[in-house]
Amino acid sequence: MEYVENYFKLNQLLLLVSGIWPYQSKWSAYLMRVIYIALIIMVVIFQFKELFEHMWKDWALQKTDEEIKVMHEHAKTVRKFTFYYIFLAYGFLSMYIIYISMPEILDVISPINESRPRRQPFDYTYFIDEEKYFYVIRFCMFSLCYIIPSIYLISCTMFMAFTQHVCAMYKILGYHAEHLFYGSPSENDLKHGVRMRCKDIAIFVRLHYSILQFVDTLETCHTISFLLDLVTCICGLSITLTQIPNMIGDMEVAIRSISLTGSMLAYLYVYNYMGQKITDMSLGINEKFHFGTELIIDNNETMPSSVFLTACKFYIMSVQSFGMVIQTAVSYCMFLKQM
Repeated sequence: MEYVENYFKLNQLLLLVSGIWPYQSKWSAYLMRVIYIALIIMVVIFQFKELFEHMWKDWALQKTDEEIKVMHEHAKTVRKFTFYYIFLAYGFLSMYIIYISMPEILDVISPINESRPRRQPFDYTYFIDEEKYFYVIRFCMFSLCYIIPSIYLISCTMFMAFTQHVCAMYKILGYHAEHLFYGSPSENDLKHGVRMRCKDIAIFVRLHYSILQFVDTLETCHTISFLLDLVTCICGLSITLTQIPNMIGDMEVAIRSISLTGSMLAYLYVYNYMGQKITDMSLGINEKFHFGTELIIDNNETMPSSVFLTACKFYIMSVQSFGMVIQTAVSYCMFLKQM
């Protein structure tokens, strides 16, 4: 036995460090899990804290009534999106769970001589007596069905909140650009007029730089996770599409596959749509800056830079990229079918 263990010492070490080695003491296992979870939470908390503090500072800036109205409109959009997104996600999930539990419900409402066949929401082996611990296993599975989607819901709704804030700030920046380039000062004192114009330019530059900083922090927080989600969604869509022939005549598989596909597409579309919206608004600022100023700008480096949200600088979030993702998923599906 000692010779056999020598081959798996590295594997044992990795499991021990992760806190999931089945033979280690409970105290050390709990300690390692707590350390891992604490480190992950600390990273996430500090990232979100920086974004929220930046957002609160933007809300605290002195604004006109029109600019305050813009901020509130985008905040209301975030609230509506979050409510409907959670309602639809957990609504459909609850309907599926009720559908899975129908045999037990019918046994209570309309009993027959023999029990109806019981089902689990998905196939998973716990290596215990599944008949004896059927309801314990079902409770664990139902809990996972509610917990796992919450991770994506939190990520998606927070991304929507931050990107809508960027859109609001870009809209306010557009008002400043119009006032800066198209407004005509009414001051009779030339020096005072020039001083006010310089002050407006300084406000415009600071506001634009603040937006770029916020977008850079936002991309840093989501870039790796979104790339992983992107790869996972492409693989998931491809595998789900290959299961289409198996859906015929099997309602449960069809419901599961359609729900999973719709959820993944909605998740990806939100990210790509908001990335496209930020890019469009930054390009709109560029146009106002270019056509509004009286200077002839030959060097593009003097123009405000366009903003693109990316996944590890590899994938640009846009509606066009979303279409490419679907095409890629279909291509992989055809490849898997030919194997």
